[in-house]
Amino acid sequence: MRDSGATMKTLPEQLRFCNQWVCWRCDKNGRKIPVDAMTGRPASTTHAATWTDFNTAQRAYRADPGLEGVGFVFSETDPFFGVDLDDCICDDGALEPWAADVVKRFSSTFIERSPSGRGVKIFGIGRKPPGTCKRGKVECYDRGRYFTLTGERWSGTGANVVTCQETLDWLCRTHLFEKISSTPPLASAGSAGSEISAGSEGSAGSVTADDVITATLPKELHQRNAALLRLARGLKFDAGLGNRRTAALKPLVKRWHERALPFIATEPFDPTWAEFVRAWGRARVPLFGDVLAEAFAAAKANPAPETGEYDTPGVKLLVSLCRHLAGPDGRFFLSTHAAGRLLGVQAMSVHRWLEMLAADDLLEVIERGTTHRATRWRWLGEPLDKQSAVDDNKHHGTQASGRKDDE
Repeated sequence: MRDSGATMKTLPEQLRFCNQWVCWRCDKNGRKIPVDAMTGRPASTTHAATWTDFNTAQRAYRADPGLEGVGFVFSETDPFFGVDLDDCICDDGALEPWAADVVKRFSSTFIERSPSGRGVKIFGIGRKPPGTCKRGKVECYDRGRYFTLTGERWSGTGANVVTCQETLDWLCRTHLFEKISSTPPLASAGSAGSEISAGSEGSAGSVTADDVITATLPKELHQRNAALLRLARGLKFDAGLGNRRTAALKPLVKRWHERALPFIATEPFDPTWAEFVRAWGRARVPLFGDVLAEAFAAAKANPAPETGEYDTPGVKLLVSLCRHLAGPDGRFFLSTHAAGRLLGVQAMSVHRWLEMLAADDLLEVIERGTTHRATRWRWLGEPLDKQSAVDDNKHHGTQASGRKDDE
């Protein structure tokens, strides 16, 4: 039954007043595809020009029978996060015990029943800690994703979106970042539906192959090759499959291909497989992992010699951070918002300090950032010693905002 509009008016004003709305439809595989309400073409969760205001999205949905509803896009520029608890409502309408525990902890904020009628979605204010975004029936995002909405508030939960950072941290520790105690053996390459869990190489065992597949699906056209490199990195290092024969990964790549079909131009699988084989040899760094936090810890433990030129503690830390982020060729990405959170200052202060360091010939800009991509810099000061450079080689080309060079 199509919404009359009355239910959606119960959505919190904090969400309805944002210009971060899209429509959505289901493709032939049942995937929920975001749709630009203004053009009817696929929308992108990382391209704000394809989003609109709530009322425009609602009007487009009501006018087009092919649309299933409206959705809200999470962006790094807003304070919101979303949690999706999938397939957790029993036939009698009650929540499964594990989901009831989660909902109880988040009950002060807005929670609604999902369009499927079998799950719930939680909206809150806070920042998701870096790491896995999906495990089992739990997903959590604070940027780069969208949630479909119904406006059907779950009984006993908040009418507004409120701050719940501590509960968010608990959710991630408990339901997303758990370590896998044992690793099932890799299934044979001939089993197209086989599950492959995290192994021993390059990972603590907290990321599964399905986590990687979900995280690397393209969100708009012409992203196949870049997405396949990300897939290769995730499978090789984060899912710990780097010691497997490439042929054994073919079922996983085929699964990725089938899910990516709405946004890739070539339907045959062969071009995808050929590009993945090429990407596998090029994959050098993990897909997940908190590069910025690791570099920040190293910066505090081992200050850069150039810090002596400055008298502000925040600037000193930033100088050392840039030195430890830099790869062997000096290049690195840095988000002013992410750095500001670590340094405890506003993003604008980080921006001004970086410009100052560039004027002092410690940094140079390689590529200016955009709304959805951090600026790429080159460190011009004293490089790390050889051993440190080897240890930090895994940071080469990564973006400290949590997104990677090849995205």
